[in-house]
Amino acid sequence: MRNCGLLFLLSMAPVAAQSDQQPPAAATPAAPWRLSGTVRTESEPLKGVYIITTGPEQLRHVRTDAQGRFQISGSTPGTYRIRMQKPDDASAARSRTVRLAPGARIDGFDLLVPKGAVIAGKVRDRNGQPVAGILVVAYDQPRTGDSWRLVQQGIGRSDDRGEYRIAHLRAGAYIVAATTTLVKQQKPEIRSEKPPAALPSAYPPVTFAPNGRSPETAAVMEVAAGQEHSGVDIELEKTPGHCVFVRPAGPATDAGEPVQFWLTLTAWLGARGPLVGSGLVAPGIDWQICGVPSGDYRLELSSFVKRNHRGVGFGQTTVSVGRQHENAGEVQILGFQSLQGNVTVRGEKAGQPLPPGIRLVLQLRHRDILFSDTLQGLVATDGAFDLAKVYPDTYGLRLENLPARHYVTRMEQGGVDIRQSGARLDSGPVTIELAADGPRLKGRVALDDKGAPASEASVFLIATRDGRVLAQQADESGQYAFENELEPGEYKIVAVADLPEAQRTAQQSAIRFLPKAETIRLPAGAYSDRNLIAAHDK
Repeated sequence: MRNCGLLFLLSMAPVAAQSDQQPPAAATPAAPWRLSGTVRTESEPLKGVYIITTGPEQLRHVRTDAQGRFQISGSTPGTYRIRMQKPDDASAARSRTVRLAPGARIDGFDLLVPKGAVIAGKVRDRNGQPVAGILVVAYDQPRTGDSWRLVQQGIGRSDDRGEYRIAHLRAGAYIVAATTTLVKQQKPEIRSEKPPAALPSAYPPVTFAPNGRSPETAAVMEVAAGQEHSGVDIELEKTPGHCVFVRPAGPATDAGEPVQFWLTLTAWLGARGPLVGSGLVAPGIDWQICGVPSGDYRLELSSFVKRNHRGVGFGQTTVSVGRQHENAGEVQILGFQSLQGNVTVRGEKAGQPLPPGIRLVLQLRHRDILFSDTLQGLVATDGAFDLAKVYPDTYGLRLENLPARHYVTRMEQGGVDIRQSGARLDSGPVTIELAADGPRLKGRVALDDKGAPASEASVFLIATRDGRVLAQQADESGQYAFENELEPGEYKIVAVADLPEAQRTAQQSAIRFLPKAETIRLPAGAYSDRNLIAAHDK
C-alpha cells in the first residue's frame, strides 16, 4: 500500500518537474590513504614506540614492531600531526606534520630519535646505604626571572643498589631531585583528640642533588647530546614525621545543594612541588595529615557542588613544618570574585571603539585548574572587561587577538606595574594601555643553507630591554609572521626546529637557545623581513 500511494503522488506531478528533479548523486567517498615508516635511533630500530595521530579523523594509536615499523591508514584527507612517544621516556613527544590527500600512499615516513643524554647516579642515606624505589626527576631551566618553575624532562627510579638512570634527555642544563612523596601520598583524617605520640621518620618530599632542600642549592649538570653524566649522587636524610592540622571553613551548601571540599598539601619550593597528600574533607571539623617531614608546604582547599562538580570556592595558605606538629588554623574558602578593568589605546580619541575579539587571558601561577575556573573573557569594544567568576588568587595577564601593530605599553593595578607581579582580585580595577605603532616582522625559516623549509619551526624574539619572550610557529613552508604584540626596540631572534610540542612556544626554550640568537632592531611602524636558519634541538 505504501508503494501504491507513492506511485499515485508521482503520477500527479507535472512531467517537466519529473525530468528536472533528478535524484542527487551519491557522494563519492574519499579514497583511503596510508602512511608507513620506521622509528629508529642512529644505530637501531625501536620496538614498542607509540605512534599518536591527531587530525581530521580520530585514529587509534599504533606501536612499532620489532623492526621499528609502523603503518597508519585513514579515510579522511587533511593535515595530520604524527607524534611518537617511547613508553619509558617521560619527556615530551616529538612530532611531524604531513598533508594526506585522498588515496595517498606514503612510505618511508621515518622518525629519528636522536641519541639522548643520560644522567645517572645513586641514592643513599646518611650512612651510605642504598635507598631503593625512589623516583628521581631531571628538571630543565628551573629559574625564570625572580621565580622558580620546575619543568620535568625525565625520570628514573632507584633500584636495589640505589642506582638510577635518566635517559633520553636533550642537550642542556639540568638539576636533579629525589621526590619521595611521589611514592606514597597521605590522606587527611579527622583530627584525633591526642596527637600521635611518635610518627616514623620520613625522607623530605624533595631533595636536590647532592643533598639540598631548595633549587638554589642544587648542582647544575650540563649535558651534551649523547653524553652520559654519571656520579650524580643524592643523599637523603630522614627527619621525624609530624602532623599538619587544618579546619576548613566555608558554606556546606550552595543554592540548596550539598558541597564537597577537597584538600591538597604540596611541597613548596618557591614553586609548587610534588603532592604530599590529598582527599575529601568537611567544613567546621579539624583535620590532620600526618607523617609529614619538616619543610615548607602549600595547603589548598577547593569546594564544589557534589552533583555536578560546579565550583564554589577556593582557599590557600602556606605552612612550615619544623620539629613539631603544625596547626594551619582555620582556612576560609572564598567564593568567586570579579576582575574588572579597562583597555585604552594611547593617542586615540575618547570613545574610539576597539576592534571586537580582543581577549583577556588569566595565567595561573602556582595552582592547578579548578572546577568552574574562569580564565578568559572578551574585552568590549569600549575597552571594558569584567570577568565575573574568578577564584581569589594572583594571576598573570595576557591580551590575545590584538589588532596588527598593537602592543601593551602599560598594565597597572592601583598605580603599580603588574606585568611581572600579577593581578590580585582585592587590589582594584586593572588599567591596560596599548600603542598602535608597533613593528611587524615576517620571514622564512630554512633547515639549512640549501633552503629546505623548517616546517613548524619555533621562532623566538627576546626583548633586549626586559627579557620578554614572544614566540610564533612557522607554517609547513617555513613562513612565520609577528603581526602584533611587538614593541619597537632591539631583540634577539632565533629559530629552532624539532622542539617537542610542549616546548615550542615556551619561554624556557627561548632562554636555552639564546646563545644562538641574532640581534635585530625593529623600529616603530616598520615592516621588516628576516629569513633564518633553524638551530636544532638535539
